[in-house]
Amino acid sequence: MRDTWMGAWQPQMPLPAAFIELPQQLYADDPHWLGEDAQALCQQFAADNPWFATGRAWLGVIPGQARLAGFVSEQLVEGESAAFFGFWESIDDPAPNKLLFQGLTDWAREQGAKRLYGPINFSTFGSYRLRLDGFEAGCFPGEPWNLPYYPTLLESLGFELRHRYLSTFNDTAQVADSVRQDYLRVKPQL
Repeated sequence: MRDTWMGAWQPQMPLPAAFIELPQQLYADDPHWLGEDAQALCQQFAADNPWFATGRAWLGVIPGQARLAGFVSEQLVEGESAAFFGFWESIDDPAPNKLLFQGLTDWAREQGAKRLYGPINFSTFGSYRLRLDGFEAGCFPGEPWNLPYYPTLLESLGFELRHRYLSTFNDTAQVADSVRQDYLRVKPQL
């Protein structure tokens, strides 16, 4: 794959433009996508991110097709060294993903990792998880947003679901009406 970039990440380097640009290409026609702040993205991969004091990263990008980052830190999962993948975005094609995930897996093993978990962007303080359904509901900050084919694509690469999370979307008009009714009920006691 031409112009592919893969390897151990050096945080003093600028992020490849193709890594930054891919989500804008993939979500160009998606009215629910909240966007990705390119400056914040670059800051996360910069040397002054405290995460790099003890952690190491790997980066891969195939322009216009897929991007992937990997992370290894001192964290153990169930007593084993683990690597994590994140910042994953892709077209609906397993081929570029096989190449990137193989590169990441090889690097992670060299770092001593026994397992690979994700998606998680550095830690749970960043974005993590995939949305599995409910795409018609849109999203809000802090909730995962991805293209609907991502779960199936990951399964085709050999990944399996480990945990499920539930997000509840409420109709704001119904919530406001419920709060108003509760207020009117207790108002005489105030």
